[in-house]
This record gives sequence, structure tokens and C-alpha cells, in this order.
Amino acid sequence: MAYRPSHAIGNYAIEIDGQMAGWVKNVGFPEMKLAKVESKVGSLVHTAKAGGQYEHTGFEASYSVSEMGKARDWIMSLVKQDVVTADGAIIQANHNFEGIRRVDWTVGNITSFKLPKLAAAEGKNPFMIDFKWEAETIEWSKASGKITTEQGKKHKQWGTNNFTVDGLVGETQWIQEVELPEITAKLAKESYGSQRLQALHYANIDSGDVKFKISGRSLDSHLDYIKKVIKDGKLTADEYLAITVTMMDPSLQKALGDIVLKGCGLTSFALDKPESNADKMASFTLTFSVEEFELNIKEIDK
Repeated sequence: MAYRPSHAIGNYAIEIDGQMAGWVKNVGFPEMKLAKVESKVGSLVHTAKAGGQYEHTGFEASYSVSEMGKARDWIMSLVKQDVVTADGAIIQANHNFEGIRRVDWTVGNITSFKLPKLAAAEGKNPFMIDFKWEAETIEWSKASGKITTEQGKKHKQWGTNNFTVDGLVGETQWIQEVELPEITAKLAKESYGSQRLQALHYANIDSGDVKFKISGRSLDSHLDYIKKVIKDGKLTADEYLAITVTMMDPSLQKALGDIVLKGCGLTSFALDKPESNADKMASFTLTFSVEEFELNIKEIDK
């Protein structure tokens, strides 16, 4: 008796400009929909409805810095503020890595690049980068054949608990958590009467904010800078900071890469909510706006 075998849905490959570019996780596919056109007719008791303008939402996915190949150049173009568009596809595979279905897109525009939260107390989480993109066209189709994809240069897996920070005015050895920025892009959408699909254009890129949660034992070393910047209500050129977050291996002896944040201006200082007889130590949080951002990844030693 013939039957259609079921399959897992956790294997997704990404294709960029006709070349396999690595594996992605946590994939979100676009929704295709029509705007609803309603017409209330006086001679009828119901409202006439019809489909109007076609539109679709964007894609989203996650990848590890140690796994991504060619797609990194496209994704990182947003970080470098030298954006490029790309045609591509997400291919779903079964447990034998045979293609089942694919969603192709044209003129893909990266709209979000989000780094994970770093926490010294969390030792099980890999360093996953979330990204989103919008495309001018999408096409669903059936896939087939074995999927083999180049991983690009191999890199060591990053954790989210081993890191050092340089560039703050006060002590940095007592930093507990870092909420890294999300880089976002706004798209201008241009519609034409002669076609159904909108044209997409980059309009604005924002590098977001970075937050540092720091042990209360180092508060005194930061207070002078905090009061100087926040109380006088202005930032002079020498008060903008260049902050480097270096990702370390589990031995804390070797740097795997770094995140460089430039033009960081202090915008907020807050003591974390205290609790009587709580089983945790006092801490405070500093928030900085970020003007420029770099992500540097080191290769594995052969």
C-alpha cells in the first residue's frame, strides 16, 4: 500500500544568488494576502467583498556565527551600512536532507540584524543571530534532490556567557549581562498603477542601543561619568565612547571574535529594583545609543 511518509520540518537551507549558503534555524515564512475591498450597496442587506491589492510579509531566520557561509556577506551588508539586495530561497529538507519544498524570493532587503543577550550566568546558549528580510516577489514550489551546502570558513562555536568588555569609563570586570543592539532598516515602498507589486528601497538604518548590567560593587567607579553626562544634558565629543565586547572561548584564554560599538552615548542609568532579603546581589544598568557597529569573526586555527 502506497503512503506518503511524514517528515521533520527542522532542516532549512538558504540559497543566495543561485548558490547554497548554509543552514538556518527558526525560519518564519511570509504570509501572502489580499487587501479586502468592501462595498456597501443600498439595495442589498449584505456587504459585497472582493480581493484588492496583493501584499506579503517578510521572512525571518536565525543562524550561528560558526555555521553560516555565503549568506553572511549579504546579511552583514546591513551592519556595514553598505547594503546590497540578493535573490535567494529557503529550502526545507527532510531528515535525510532531501529537498521537500522551497520558497524563492527576488530583491531581498535585510531589515533587521539582532544579536543575542550575553549573560555570564547562562552557559548553555549558543550565540545565535536573528535576521529578517523583505522581498519584492516570492514563489512557493516543490524541491527535490540532496541538499549539500558549503559551510564557508569554519569557526568555533560561540557561547553567550564568556566575554570581556573594554571602553567603559568605570570598571568592566564586574559586568554580568550585555544586551547587544538590534540594527534595523526602514524601507520605502513605491507603488505603481501599472503593476501589483511594490518596489522596495532602503530609507534609514538605525544601530539601536546597548545595555550593560553591572554588579553594584563597581558603581562608584562609574558615578562621576554618569553624573557628568546625564546631569548636564549634553554629550561632548570626548564623552562618546568606543566599546568593544570580545567573545572568548570557555577557557577565557582565546578570543573568538569581537563586537565593536562606536559613537556610544550614555542615555540612561538605573539601579536595578532591590528586594528585601533577596538571594541576589545589587546591580545597575547603563544604556548607550550606538552610531556604528562592527562584528569581527576569527577563523579556527588549523
